[in-house]
Amino acid sequence: APPIRGRANRESLWEALADGTIDLVASDHSPAPPAMKEAPGGDLARAWGGIASIQLTLPVVWTGARARGLTIERVADCLCARPAALLHLDRDRGTIAPGQLGSLVAWDPEASFVVDPARLLFRHPSTTPYAGERLFGVVERVFLRGREVARRGEVVGEPAGRLIASVASGGDATCASLRRHPAAVQRDLLARCCAARAWIDAMLEAVAAAPADTRLAALAERAFDAMTREDWLEAFGGHPRIGDLESLRQRFASTAALAASEQGGTRGASDRVLRALAQGNASYERRFGHIFIVFATGKSADEMLAILEQRLVNEAGRELAVAAGEQRKITRLRLASIA
Repeated sequence: APPIRGRANRESLWEALADGTIDLVASDHSPAPPAMKEAPGGDLARAWGGIASIQLTLPVVWTGARARGLTIERVADCLCARPAALLHLDRDRGTIAPGQLGSLVAWDPEASFVVDPARLLFRHPSTTPYAGERLFGVVERVFLRGREVARRGEVVGEPAGRLIASVASGGDATCASLRRHPAAVQRDLLARCCAARAWIDAMLEAVAAAPADTRLAALAERAFDAMTREDWLEAFGGHPRIGDLESLRQRFASTAALAASEQGGTRGASDRVLRALAQGNASYERRFGHIFIVFATGKSADEMLAILEQRLVNEAGRELAVAAGEQRKITRLRLASIA
């Protein structure tokens, strides 16, 4: 979320974190193009929400925490242990202990640096609100599952894009995970992740040729990169409309459980919001010729409605790219569940 204006509001949030009222801190990493961050006509409500922060979360939180007497242990708890527990991942991650995955960060809590967008690794770094800010907590090295992947702000061993894709998907599902199933089942499992036949065929070919420990997420990105506009439209057609729960039980029976879980934020939504979603979906389809696609996991109905309204002003080519990005995220999440 964007910074809250006013000292009183900021301090009340820090006090709530200190006394345990706020359980955890996480980043809504939202690296939208700069043009989408601008408020059309000065209407802030129509600007793309969220800020690109994932690389700076630790130093931003630590800078505020150290100034208020919060300990490193408290920061580790709210940034690592509690988010892992919320997502039911604490069996093997979130803390440093025997039996946990070796995902670690080595950092100097007393060293400081000035945020330079040119040194940031996420997409569209110029949109960071922290440019020019002095932050404490310099990250020296990062390890994922015991393998060093970053050192002093530089990716080590593999391209930044693939590293980010691996982290986003959990990196657990591999070619071996898919190969243990018969060929027909492999195709069905992939179809539940993405409905584009060209993507499924490319994945099956790549999985058959790749080493067993190759991550499906990495292969998925390569297959996505080769897709045409028609392929993307076919992928979009494999989803129900956001908020259209009845279609989950009928046309989309094979992916109903997945989609219902992802769209969990629409349960309990008011009739007003559900009607607005239905009207927004219709307007979107008339404008762009395909259904509205959004990575719905963790989003409320109101949030998805706001995103839909923001994206309605996009130019068609840009919106296709945005929708494709959402499809990639949905697919990565679903791939991670293949076992």
